[in-house]
Amino acid sequence: MAPLKGKPVSRRTLMKTGGAFVGALGTLALMEELAIVPERLAWADEAVAFPDVQFDLAPFMPPAQTIDGVAMAFPPVHTTFLTARLAAAPSKADQTRMENALLTIEANYPYSPAGVFTHVSYSVDYFNRIPSSIVSAAMPLSIAFGSLPANQPALKRAVVGPSDVASGNHVFALRRQEFNVPVRLENNDILFTIRSDNPSFVADVVRWLSGSNSLRGQAIASPRFDAGMSITSSRAMFVQPGLPRNIASRNGLSFASFVNPFSAMWMGFEPRHQADQLSGRPLLRQRLHPAPVARAARPASVLCGRYAAGKPGRRRPGAVR
Repeated sequence: MAPLKGKPVSRRTLMKTGGAFVGALGTLALMEELAIVPERLAWADEAVAFPDVQFDLAPFMPPAQTIDGVAMAFPPVHTTFLTARLAAAPSKADQTRMENALLTIEANYPYSPAGVFTHVSYSVDYFNRIPSSIVSAAMPLSIAFGSLPANQPALKRAVVGPSDVASGNHVFALRRQEFNVPVRLENNDILFTIRSDNPSFVADVVRWLSGSNSLRGQAIASPRFDAGMSITSSRAMFVQPGLPRNIASRNGLSFASFVNPFSAMWMGFEPRHQADQLSGRPLLRQRLHPAPVARAARPASVLCGRYAAGKPGRRRPGAVR
């Protein structure tokens, strides 16, 4: 496929829109000014099928550059998290609509860092809308581990951590005054994770999923669901060598001179070596399956679109993997 020649979206155009997704669009507009779209090295062994685990992007991620003779594997520069809430239980037709929405994105943007990666995850709230007999037949369960009992669902609702800023939590004496943002647990059904090297491509997909009815400059109807999906929030993040220092300097932050000008991260670390990325599948599964190890899910069709468990060679949601 020929390289995409996407026309950058202006800050004014992005900010004319309203709603819960504006926060991410503002950040992406800023990144168009400060970030560089990398020219990645050609990948000899081009992947064709989707990965068995949707977050395993190693087959699709050639190294962006060589540092001191070592090929460094940089992830997509831009990632936006788009949360959504449903008003009712999803219908069978919604399963097809979700599949078609993902196919539409992939038909306009290739599944690569030069295009767009789109991941979908589902929450406890989502599964609570589906008959429990269907969910329990497919949900991975834990095995006994130490004092932890067996047969616990792999997916559980998040809870406030002991070091979080929350009512009733202990206040640490050495905590910085700036660390005062209270933790907020949200009630969403779906999380879209949209990733690309090009911020304008991410912004385009975010707007389309949010109801713009336009994708890559074409009039394409945004997905509509019987369950009544509404976007509730958006967050954008980035990772690129030198970008944190560039942002700190541009905004006159007091600690700008302390940020490594060659680092992709605020604390001066570097992304992992390419060899680590090539072994990303076992590393990824280890992170998704911390002890106690969950057994594999049985085939079921409780998920939207291609993410239904039991479909080989297609992506699954990280929430139930």
